[in-house]
Amino acid sequence: MEENTPIMYRAETIDAALSLVKNISGIQIVAGATHDTKIKGDFFSLRHIQELCVIDKKERNVDVGAAVPLSALLELGTPRIPQVLFDALSSIANPFVRNLATIGGNICASVSGFKHTLYAPLLALDARVEIRTPSELPHSIALSKISTFPEKFLLTKIRIPLEDWDISVFRRTGPSGRLNEESASFAFLAKMEKDVLSKIAIAFAGSICFRNKELENIMQGIKLPLSDKQIEDLTKKAEEILFASEEKKVAPLPTFLRSQYLNLIHYSLEQLS
Repeated sequence: MEENTPIMYRAETIDAALSLVKNISGIQIVAGATHDTKIKGDFFSLRHIQELCVIDKKERNVDVGAAVPLSALLELGTPRIPQVLFDALSSIANPFVRNLATIGGNICASVSGFKHTLYAPLLALDARVEIRTPSELPHSIALSKISTFPEKFLLTKIRIPLEDWDISVFRRTGPSGRLNEESASFAFLAKMEKDVLSKIAIAFAGSICFRNKELENIMQGIKLPLSDKQIEDLTKKAEEILFASEEKKVAPLPTFLRSQYLNLIHYSLEQLS
């Protein structure tokens, strides 16, 4: 065997995978391997761990194993998965890639800082992830609470709430078919009760990731339909909040993405008019 040739290990259970993570320094975890063009060291695949390839549909949420391919989620269709997630999945690459790429891979590929396509809709949906490490029991945490994943971790499950949204908007910015510094995903969800905006969620993810909770709080409870003036005022308020965040260095968006974000806010608010 040539020196430095990567060794492929096999894991058929979560415990076996955690043992590899614990005992082999720097071992790489792969699933669909659509993100990395080259395996850079010893590795093992999640594809053989049955527990990670299961979709468990419940009344209020759907639990998705981290190694579930994107195509399997798409096949569920709506309303078995939220419309905003369905639209995001449909926007990714092509059927061949979606057969290989996994939901866990899409999330974990974002560890380096750039958030991939599913991050914004999952953030807006209040998704939770289950994480395992060799030294800890499984624990569930809101995706919104994760700034970085722990060392030697294994993402095992994603819990996606199932909720009826009256308005569901997903859009991608940047070039089609590839990701670069102008790429980002945008998710806007709104629920109405008796002509009142009862719940709203707005998320944006790319080189910068944030959920606009301040704007959500301002809009919640507002009477519908929105007037043209209200749409302009709320878009302006979104811009003010964004600039305030940039001054705190929370969300220094590039000019192109800032413009795209505000245009998408305006478009989404028009759906409430």
